[in-house]
Amino acid sequence: MTVATACSDLADTAGAIAAAYRALRQDLGGEPDLVVLYHTLHHSADAVAEATAGLPRGVRVHGGTTFRGLLSDTGVYVGGPVIGLMGIGTREIRCGTALAAKGDDPRTAAIAAVHAALADAGRQGEVPDLVLLCGTVGGEEETLAGIASVLGARVPVFGATAGGVARDVASSRVLVRGREQAEALAIAVVFSAQPISRAFHAGCVPTHFAGIANLCEGRRVVHRIGGASAAEVYADWVLGQTGTALPADTNSLHTALAPLGREVGRIGEFPLYALTHVDELRADGALVMMTDVAEGDELRLMVGERSTLVGRPARAVEAAITLQCADVCAVSGGLIAVCAGLAALMTDDLREVQSSLRTAMLDRPFLAPFTFGEQGNLTDSRAVHANLMVASLIWGG
Repeated sequence: MTVATACSDLADTAGAIAAAYRALRQDLGGEPDLVVLYHTLHHSADAVAEATAGLPRGVRVHGGTTFRGLLSDTGVYVGGPVIGLMGIGTREIRCGTALAAKGDDPRTAAIAAVHAALADAGRQGEVPDLVLLCGTVGGEEETLAGIASVLGARVPVFGATAGGVARDVASSRVLVRGREQAEALAIAVVFSAQPISRAFHAGCVPTHFAGIANLCEGRRVVHRIGGASAAEVYADWVLGQTGTALPADTNSLHTALAPLGREVGRIGEFPLYALTHVDELRADGALVMMTDVAEGDELRLMVGERSTLVGRPARAVEAAITLQCADVCAVSGGLIAVCAGLAALMTDDLREVQSSLRTAMLDRPFLAPFTFGEQGNLTDSRAVHANLMVASLIWGG
């Protein structure tokens, strides 16, 4: 398997994609089988769709929008028009892509997209070695349920909720070749004779502060925890753990290092947590979450340290290589979804983050978009949706 990346900060969408694709083709020594593409919202959906439609026939495209920019092995691309491409090429890979509007039923949309992607790959009825998922904000859990209903609960998933404008979740878009759309999901299925390894990294530790969610509104608003105001309980937990009160104008950056965790599995006696970002403390005492929370779920305060934040993406890469790759020399490249909330906290340290990723990736190509949600498998369990995490994918040799 050969992997290459190329990025462009040209404002002209067609020119940027054309230049990056030429660089990919030169590094790969031919046409890629799959192009993973992420771009900032400086580029319009119509322009991206038109430019990708013009790529050579047979080249599949998968991706979406990214928050503020991205990182790659070639540099830090933040603050302006950015397009990042990762090309994967080998005779031993088959892939198919599909895009579906979510509508009011993301689960059904995901089922249709999986079947369409399998048909595009010519592998109907088979289970792929990997599912790449990029969806817009909302319905991620239902999307994963739809994928699992077709391919099984333990199918390997690398997912990244498309990033966009902060506080405007409707701004994100996803894409396949010749199409880019809001309120949709894009799926790529990959069949590969080469190893593909993954890690889903939280980087937070559980505290003793925990309570049961009740009086939930919809899927992502919790009014009460243990019978008391959810916002007040959460603020008390943060104060009790950190010794610092949340400010009166609390926003999502203030809560990024104090997410809530839900237990989604265990390794022996040790619980595994998926993180939930507290997006808003409402004036009516409710908490607005970035993942689904159900009545009766136990929510536990998790904490991360700013001092260890810069190294978190690299640790996710090292985990994927160390735990799942028998031979590190077989690493061809990596795709890393870094939560946009973490990226915002690391704005002044992104060059250090990029440098540590280069080291962890053994100087192989990588692409790291900034995402509004991450999906992956904790160990070999079912795929889950979470926030403030790092999902790493390592392409083998």
